Amino acid sequence: MPPPCRPFPTGRAEARTGAVVESEILMRYFDLGVILLYLIGITWFGAHFRKSQKSLKDYFLGGRTTPWWAIGFSIVSAETSTLTVIGTPALSFHGNFGFLQVVFGYLLARIVISLLFMPHYFRGELFTATKGGGAYLNGRPIRVSTRSTLVGSLLATGFPYDVNKDTENLTYFQRALTKGLMVRRPGAAALDLAYVAAGRLDGFWEVKLNPWDVAAGWLIVSEAGGRVTGLQGEEYRLGNRYLVASNGLIHQPLLDTIHGR
Repeated sequence: MPPPCRPFPTGRAEARTGAVVESEILMRYFDLGVILLYLIGITWFGAHFRKSQKSLKDYFLGGRTTPWWAIGFSIVSAETSTLTVIGTPALSFHGNFGFLQVVFGYLLARIVISLLFMPHYFRGELFTATKGGGAYLNGRPIRVSTRSTLVGSLLATGFPYDVNKDTENLTYFQRALTKGLMVRRPGAAALDLAYVAAGRLDGFWEVKLNPWDVAAGWLIVSEAGGRVTGLQGEEYRLGNRYLVASNGLIHQPLLDTIHGR
């Protein structure tokens, strides 16, 4: 015969269940309190900084008076739920502390971005050009660099999203590195071209580009005195997915390097 079953301590179980329910209710009120404080804080923040905004430029730049910590939190709130950032550390104490490390790393990275990169955003650089009217940076004329040797030139390139399948530009990149050339990869063709026009870069090439990537930059470089061609040195036409831009003085040596000559 099976051993007799021990009676279940219903009183203790009911007490435990009641404690759990009470804890859940308490946490629910705590969560609501955090949400309420967040909403009050963000409303105050918006009302406070709105006072200095008198133009559209002030709206986008925060009147140039926004502190770095506020910018950091705004980046976080734009990329993910602020409540998630608040709640994830609490979850980490329940078990896996790896969550906490991720959150700390996430916030630290945004602090670095706010301190190092936002001053460049506040500069508000605007590159413009008109056909036959020259190229300008914030209304001031710009020209390409005057460096005449490829060695010592600062170059830039970019890679398509499927670079693991299409390695064509990796070959060109390797040829440039083999010659000891300085090559950077900022990641935005339009900005690379604008920097060539302003003399910050001496040359740039990229493959698999779309018209919207280069239409404005092509004009800006041309109006700044630079040269823009296809990969074979032919006159560049919008729609050509291969582009080489430079100050003109290093253009042919750059083409030769790309083709391994």
